[in-house]
Amino acid sequence: MTNYIEQRIKTLDKSENKLRSRIGQDIQLMQRRLAHLSEEVASKFDPVSTQLAGWSEEISNNLAKLEGLQDQRRVLENIEHDMMSDEQYNEMSTAADEHAAEIDQD
Repeated sequence: MTNYIEQRIKTLDKSENKLRSRIGQDIQLMQRRLAHLSEEVASKFDPVSTQLAGWSEEISNNLAKLEGLQDQRRVLENIEHDMMSDEQYNEMSTAADEHAAEIDQD
């Protein structure tokens, strides 16, 4: 009986070692696959990230230009107002506002 138990323990130990080995191999395989997938995702993400950064910079530059143009417009409007009578300026301003409203409706 003792011999049988010892034999059974050895068999179980061998089975356990095989399973541990198989699990270790599976883990290594999964790690390699994960590394490959990570590289693949990174290779696809990096160009997109670079493009987004470029667009962000372009938008920031365009906003700065827009702010500069708005400042110039205000200066020109002030000069124009100073050169016109109040009545002429109000008529022109009303016409511009109406035109802007038409554009917004489109």
